[in-house]
Amino acid sequence: MKQPIHPYAVYDSKEAASLLKLDPVTIQRYIRAGKLKATQLGKVYRISGLALLDLMALDSDSIRMSQDRIRQIENATYIKSKAFLLNHERGVQFFKLIDKTNDLLIAILNPDFNGSTEEELTLKYIGSRLLASGMTSFHNGLNGYYQISFLLQRDLLEITFLLDLFRSCPERIEEWRNSNDKELKDKFSPLAVRIILDERDGFKEKKRAERYQQYCKYASHMTYSGFTLLTNDSNQIEIGPFYNERKLLNCVHEVALNYSFAVMTLASLIKSNQLLAQKLAVEHMKLFHGIFKEELPLPPEMMEKIDKIHKLISDIINNQKER
Repeated sequence: MKQPIHPYAVYDSKEAASLLKLDPVTIQRYIRAGKLKATQLGKVYRISGLALLDLMALDSDSIRMSQDRIRQIENATYIKSKAFLLNHERGVQFFKLIDKTNDLLIAILNPDFNGSTEEELTLKYIGSRLLASGMTSFHNGLNGYYQISFLLQRDLLEITFLLDLFRSCPERIEEWRNSNDKELKDKFSPLAVRIILDERDGFKEKKRAERYQQYCKYASHMTYSGFTLLTNDSNQIEIGPFYNERKLLNCVHEVALNYSFAVMTLASLIKSNQLLAQKLAVEHMKLFHGIFKEELPLPPEMMEKIDKIHKLISDIINNQKER
């Protein structure tokens, strides 16, 4: 199997020749001709993986070579991103929460259970969309596509608003399912749903709209402001996926917040009789609160109730195991 070229690795002439299956003399000739970028340290050349990938793209007429180059940059960015997050206090928390969110979502969807009502099936279909949007936005962030990650997170917001409407008005699940295009636009568009929710909660500041519009402005819509999500720390536009720790941390923070909140809202609608799903829901809520307690604080009495419920469910599960 051909050894992959890592964009952020540094190679000497012999290693570069081995990776490209060329003679070391050919590599040095490419360097002297300016065809291959390299840094000379004494008598030794140091060549970046990106320079090798650039050479491959220039020397090949194959579209696949260009695609492979981008994929290798994505893979290298993913590895660097994951390593950074797992060595960052907040990054580790976000990873744990996203894992716990996946566990909870799969538990409440319970694909092996076929006895769902039409309303429950509809909600499970929405859950399938949630998993796709949540994990794709997460992986796009780790791969270095920060703007695309935020674009998909707008989808998470729209789903959360709709689920919040269903939480207050369960009868509207059937109405939504059977609506035609005009009815969907008039009654269930993101704007229409936000207006209903704000009126329900007595909110006049339109914070939901403000948050939603930020995603539209910087990620979903084609605006000049959106280019800020494509810039590096030197304020230069990057072409293709790139690694930026500040953007990465902000991106994963938002994924953890939006994805987790959406799944919690869905969990409040699908009433599972499984103790495992109930235990996961309580553990997820405790973890979520521990991470976002400054942004979304809960009353102390509610946390006390959550702790009691968690202990009760854990005791029941432990007793069942002992039998």
